[in-house]
Amino acid sequence: MDIKDFTVLLKTLRIALLLCIALIIMGNMGMFSSMPIIVKNPLTTQSHIDYIHMLYYFAFNGLFVGFFIALLISFKHTKTKTKNYIQQH
Repeated sequence: MDIKDFTVLLKTLRIALLLCIALIIMGNMGMFSSMPIIVKNPLTTQSHIDYIHMLYYFAFNGLFVGFFIALLISFKHTKTKTKNYIQQH
């Protein structure tokens, strides 16, 4: 791989990281506004926890935060590879 390939890979990973962060933030904002965890019964003043919504939150965040961590690890690995390539050539 040339230095040009490493820089393109780093730029692509940086864009993917920004898009993943935006997806996590916007997804959580949308879920919290449309699917509350604590639901209040309109007939009584009691409230209960909606476990299906909690499960959905955990699945969504587990999926996309895990993908974000994998992208971040790949970005750091590519950055060190680029530095090593520059030092050797």
